[in-house]
Amino acid sequence: YALSKGIILKPYIQTLAHLNCIFLWDEYYAIQDIDDILLAEDERTYELIDHIFQTLAACFTTREVNIGMDEAHHLGRGRYLEKHGYKPALDIMLKHLKRVLAIAEKYGFTCEMWGDMFYNMAYSDSNVTEQEIQKISETIPSNLNLAVWDYYGLEKENYIKEFTQYKRLSENLTFAGGALTWMGFCPDNGYSLAAMEQAFCACEEVGIKDAYLTAWGDDGGECSPFAVLPTLFAVSEFAKGNYDETSIRKKFKSLTGIDFSTFCMLD
Repeated sequence: YALSKGIILKPYIQTLAHLNCIFLWDEYYAIQDIDDILLAEDERTYELIDHIFQTLAACFTTREVNIGMDEAHHLGRGRYLEKHGYKPALDIMLKHLKRVLAIAEKYGFTCEMWGDMFYNMAYSDSNVTEQEIQKISETIPSNLNLAVWDYYGLEKENYIKEFTQYKRLSENLTFAGGALTWMGFCPDNGYSLAAMEQAFCACEEVGIKDAYLTAWGDDGGECSPFAVLPTLFAVSEFAKGNYDETSIRKKFKSLTGIDFSTFCMLD
């Protein structure tokens, strides 16, 4: 159906963290490190990831995938620590990433991952040196795309600073913004639009050419994704270089038959 509309449906999966639900089953609990994190360097983990990619290859025509790997804050601090002793999180992640990329390549996929783990390792210490940043940059595989996710900034200058820092790590960047569906039952188009206008202007200025919006379904996904239609439409206009509010509102009403302001009363 997506292809019939000229849309490429791209899978976003998790191959490291954010997998808390599966650990309710004994089979998967056996490969839990800690929290919602998979046990790295265990062959059962890579058997699972291989099965995931086997399914993706059968279900999708695209061979691009986002492999997740975000917010694995306590990586190596649970069952991994008991089995292997202490190792720096960066070392564990890089070894794990190498295995995941090899599995992806086996099925013909090129990969993107969320960039926060590399970013936090590089910039969490305000006294970090250029040499240390360069060292982390050199560990990032050249065939890996990093997704910069930021949903809340309201200042273009802060986005520019963040994007510039990311560019010191990798030139292969995409930007992931947010259409806020994860605050409960109601959307927040007003905030989303204010933030994304600044973010997309910064993308243009820094030279990030690929950007998309996320609409996460936290806590059971109470908020309808259709509730952020004003944000989705407006940002599609931002991407074309149109930031004129009057023009955007007029086009939105022409397309949907609903007044933009009326729709945003759902906020």
